[in-house]
Amino acid sequence: MSWIIKSNLPLHFCEDAETHRYTNLERISQETLYHGLESVTRHVEVAIKPDMPKRYGLITDGWSFNSEHYLAVFGCFEMAGTAQYPLSAMAPLMNSPTNDLSAATHLTFLREMLMRDYNKRVEDYLFTVGDNCYTNQCLANLLCVPLVGCASHHLNLAVQNFFREVSDDLDKVKSLMVKLKSLYQSSTLRFKTPLRPVLSQDTRWSSTFCMIHRFFRLLEFIIDDDELADNLPGPATNRRLRKLLEDLSVVKSVSKELQASTVSLLDVRVYFDRLLESLPPLASHIDARAAIVHSPHCEAAYVKVLDGKTAELTRAETASLRRFAVQCEETSVAAAVDDAESSFVEQVKKRRKLATSGPPSTS
Repeated sequence: MSWIIKSNLPLHFCEDAETHRYTNLERISQETLYHGLESVTRHVEVAIKPDMPKRYGLITDGWSFNSEHYLAVFGCFEMAGTAQYPLSAMAPLMNSPTNDLSAATHLTFLREMLMRDYNKRVEDYLFTVGDNCYTNQCLANLLCVPLVGCASHHLNLAVQNFFREVSDDLDKVKSLMVKLKSLYQSSTLRFKTPLRPVLSQDTRWSSTFCMIHRFFRLLEFIIDDDELADNLPGPATNRRLRKLLEDLSVVKSVSKELQASTVSLLDVRVYFDRLLESLPPLASHIDARAAIVHSPHCEAAYVKVLDGKTAELTRAETASLRRFAVQCEETSVAAAVDDAESSFVEQVKKRRKLATSGPPSTS
């Protein structure tokens, strides 16, 4: 089982005759392996169940493969002072012909899965973390919980939007790369360098960075090729592309940092604000008040709490934090009434670690 899972092999690998030529492992059928996987899944769910508190967060991530849409769900809570992100479910979203990919279907999936496997109500989770897509925003609205948008997704959308301003220059580079991939040009290039042309992809901005970087690596080998003269960008375009490459190098360093397990929402805000100082066009998606932000008051409140600036919380931001408040032991009713305002702030401070438990990125 471990061999197949870690090597990403098909389940029928266990029945392959060639497999057993090179191993002394006992033969098992594909059906037995499948039942074993189901048993391990149930065992893991039983192990996770007692650790999940009454109030928790969820991280969701969906993807499609071979026309089948899957949804991965991670729990998000604190245990012994450490943030925990156990994989709670990973399964096809649509199980009947009447299902669709709407927020309502996601909600039904979560409600049934949480109650069946963990005896938890979907109404008890405090926040959700995921891509800033329409479905996730609708799901958060249905549950009346804040959506912490994936920081990497914010950045990806911001850079993709920025590329529209330099689309003509990028199209020239892509056209050149396409020509270099042709049979004749590719074989000619092999005599000069082992470097291969790289094409950008629509889904990831980093592929455009790689394409521009490869263009300048290849330039010295193709600049004197008369057959490519009409496809080569001019000096002015090259200057703009070099500046773009420098800017994207900065963005890449931020993007890499967002993948760190220790990064907090405060770190993300600091990185994004510094990035906006040098690249203002990215504000459309990474500014604190960008239209794509589902819960701006919540995210602003999280950042202020993490930065120790609870005194600067606005009324709206304070209200957004009430779901994270914990019940404090009171020595007397009179003391609780007299100190209501300061008591709430202290509760928020005590829940600071819960705010840091929510990862700013799902990547």
